[in-house]
Amino acid sequence: MKKKTAMTALVPVFAALLVLSACGNSGSANNAEEAGASAAPASSASAPAEAGEPGTPASEPVDGSADSSNPAAGTEHAIDISNFSFSMGTLEIHPGDTVTFTNHDDVAHSATADDNSFDTGLLGKDESKTITFDKEGEISYHCSAHPGMQAKIVVKA
Repeated sequence: MKKKTAMTALVPVFAALLVLSACGNSGSANNAEEAGASAAPASSASAPAEAGEPGTPASEPVDGSADSSNPAAGTEHAIDISNFSFSMGTLEIHPGDTVTFTNHDDVAHSATADDNSFDTGLLGKDESKTITFDKEGEISYHCSAHPGMQAKIVVKA
């Protein structure tokens, strides 16, 4: 009988631990979002994510000169890729701003700088890649798979 009583007494303890651990994980996810992780995954200055790797950091500072983990570094912009075109022919931004490219077509597309200063790699349907722009200048870009798709980003202070 003692074994049964000890096991019976431990069941509520294990249940409480399970509930508390679930609450802790939920809070961690919310805290990560509050810290900026919810914004088009641009929270890491680590190696750029490869196309097709969900859940990996997608930030890639152009010229490697920015720490993109600083949420106050700049404004976030979005360029959608749809119907074999970029949603903005020309986008004007400021140094430190980020641009998230999202492909909505059924075929893979990229955003590849003509001067090779950035490249999202091929993005499948509904995949995104975020790029941080730190230096002033005009950067023309295209889709590596469909060179007729062209647009421009102007970075100015």
